[in-house]
Amino acid sequence: MLNRNHIDWFKAVMANDVEMIKRLIKNGANVNEKGPNGLTALVHVLFGNLDGEPNFELALELFQAENLKINKSNAGQFFSTLLVLKQYQDRKNLLEQYKKIIGREPGLNKHIEKVNSELDVVSEFYTTKETEKWQAASGNVINQPQLTEIQKNWFYAIQNLDLHTISKLIQFPHNVNLADHLGRTALWFAAYRGDVALLEILLASDGLTINKETAGEFYIELSVLRDCLNSGNIEKEEIRKALKKLTTEPYPSVIGPFLTKVGGVSPSNTSMINRFAGAFIGAFCASSLGGAMRAFRS
Repeated sequence: MLNRNHIDWFKAVMANDVEMIKRLIKNGANVNEKGPNGLTALVHVLFGNLDGEPNFELALELFQAENLKINKSNAGQFFSTLLVLKQYQDRKNLLEQYKKIIGREPGLNKHIEKVNSELDVVSEFYTTKETEKWQAASGNVINQPQLTEIQKNWFYAIQNLDLHTISKLIQFPHNVNLADHLGRTALWFAAYRGDVALLEILLASDGLTINKETAGEFYIELSVLRDCLNSGNIEKEEIRKALKKLTTEPYPSVIGPFLTKVGGVSPSNTSMINRFAGAFIGAFCASSLGGAMRAFRS
């Protein structure tokens, strides 16, 4: 069964959807949910943009979450930097709270204007230093990737959804499974951003590796759909409909109709039956019973 919390969380992160992130946090979302390489959303929004521009607004929401944890296991090489940024943010919040407290004290009214002016200067200093630190840290990571020019072009094409360039570069055998500096592959980007056209190109390519690291929570469904696509017995339009449903309304899983049709049950993501079900349904797609994809129309 798909992990709804994980999918909703990283779909919001990849979409830079601040309002959705706020709602998820308010509803008790785990802000420490891990993506590729065990890195959290905070790492993704600060260091994940290939152009080197951190998402300050989204990072601020994450920093303010009560259950945020920053440690070496979920921050990796960014651990020390994130701790410094958290300290800047905490100091800024304390200054803002102090200003509010002073404003509520009648006996301090004559000092409010002077104190507020001084606090504004200090607050601005911390905000400026914080921004500089974010930009410097992100820029250092992006400007020093161990990638060839072709690989750089590959990830820029993925980020910008340049399908023409992707179709050309995918001919280089190593590109399709290449992971970026945060361990994200083109398949992971496409699944969590809901890029159906990109998913179609990737699934049709030779040598594509599909597992939990390269495709996240979608790996079983994408494995099944690739088998169905490669069988030649299923119309591409049906595959496209299934991919759209998978990336926009993934609950319940799109392989559910297959399991029902063959008398199976919905497997757990971590169980042996999950891999068995994927292989079984893949074989089922490859058989002459290609009409099974009609189940996706419902």
